[in-house]
Amino acid sequence: MMAGLFTKKGKDKFGSTRPGEVNHPLNLSRKETAHHRGGEAKVAVIGQKVYIKGELRGDEDVAVDGKVEGRIKLNKHLIINKGGVVRAEVFADWVTVSGTLIGNVNARKKVEILSTGHLEGDIKTPNIIISEGALFKGNIDMSQTPEPPAMTAKKEKKLPETKKEEVKEVVPPKSEEPPSPQPPKR
Repeated sequence: MMAGLFTKKGKDKFGSTRPGEVNHPLNLSRKETAHHRGGEAKVAVIGQKVYIKGELRGDEDVAVDGKVEGRIKLNKHLIINKGGVVRAEVFADWVTVSGTLIGNVNARKKVEILSTGHLEGDIKTPNIIISEGALFKGNIDMSQTPEPPAMTAKKEKKLPETKKEEVKEVVPPKSEEPPSPQPPKR
């Protein structure tokens, strides 16, 4: 039987998981974020039995195994694990969905919807990955990079008054009807 090939941690000698098991996105993300920052990854985890309602802000990667409702503004990676449910407007650097996300998403770098992921809402990001089996309902805007969360409040800043230009009156041309024939002069 194949069971002898697997270690206690559930992986075979090649690092693959047992048949039917899936690598937990959080585990993959820790490796990726540690690699990007050159050190130990810091990930805040919202546990399976935790429910947060309101605004969640932060400067760390956040993994959601529980439920979050409201608004999320992160300067890092938001990971919604299988079983995690988010009903929020999301602003983040990077968003990975393997659970459920209902709400609009603004990601500066990338949005990933994995095969177990379900996303309902509009997405604004320069890069998107939708895996086979993922569910998505909404619109995608890849035309420009979304503004970072800190910049949205400064958007209303008034620009200095510029030099006024002269306004010239524009006269529409007279209708161009052919001239009526006049009798020749005698």
